[in-house]
Amino acid sequence: MTGHGCADPKLCPDCRRAAIGPASDDPDIRQRWAELREGLALMLRPYVQEHLVDELARRAVAELVAGPGWKPPLRPAPDWRREGRIERYLAATDPGNASRPGPASSE
Repeated sequence: MTGHGCADPKLCPDCRRAAIGPASDDPDIRQRWAELREGLALMLRPYVQEHLVDELARRAVAELVAGPGWKPPLRPAPDWRREGRIERYLAATDPGNASRPGPASSE
């Protein structure tokens, strides 16, 4: 039996890690994943009870990022590119901006 005897080892991260090992041995990739989880935890901290922050951050990364197959970039994007991506994403997902304006007319 692997892990510590959970009823369903597929749902237990400790049992899964014991059975299949780490996702990557590359220290750069592992560091980027850690930075992603830590950054998300920092963002959640003011809104979530302290004892739930780390588990919620891990669950969000697992379900929304790792599950679909996305991987963090090895080289961070320059600040100007990062800020542009953030602004575009926030504008595209803004519920108050239901209809996207078309291109400005030159009249």
